Amino acid sequence: MTQAKLQRGLLAVVALLLCKPAVSQSTDIHCPSTLVVQESANLADLPGWSAHDSSRNGIHHFYGVGFSEGPPEKLVYQAPSSSTKTKKSRVDTFDLSSVSDDVWISCLYRDTSQSLTQKLPKKFLRCEVAYDEKTGFRSVKKISCF
Repeated sequence: MTQAKLQRGLLAVVALLLCKPAVSQSTDIHCPSTLVVQESANLADLPGWSAHDSSRNGIHHFYGVGFSEGPPEKLVYQAPSSSTKTKKSRVDTFDLSSVSDDVWISCLYRDTSQSLTQKLPKKFLRCEVAYDEKTGFRSVKKISCF
């Protein structure tokens, strides 16, 4: 092979690499693993009843997430656009490319209606939520946004 052909081949490979779209970097989002909640029941109109809190010291464990268009109070939650499940993994994908408002994440905790919410730090096109096989896919293991 001549030097000129080798150079042309190398230039062709470089041109192909430059034309190929860049692989998008993901940003991992982390929810706190627990949330301490102090709840009390109003028993004024319930004579004979007493309240029992089944949580240990008010500690509730993180299990899931929700994504909303705008603050969660607006109640515009996003549904997963796709879900992939095998014996060893489950991943929900949220397509956020058409959301015009800021996207907020809600971290959900077991046995309480309290959640932690936060506006995502930047505009993402999609987020993937991977569930933990060890919990029978009932708890989130990783949240990655692209």
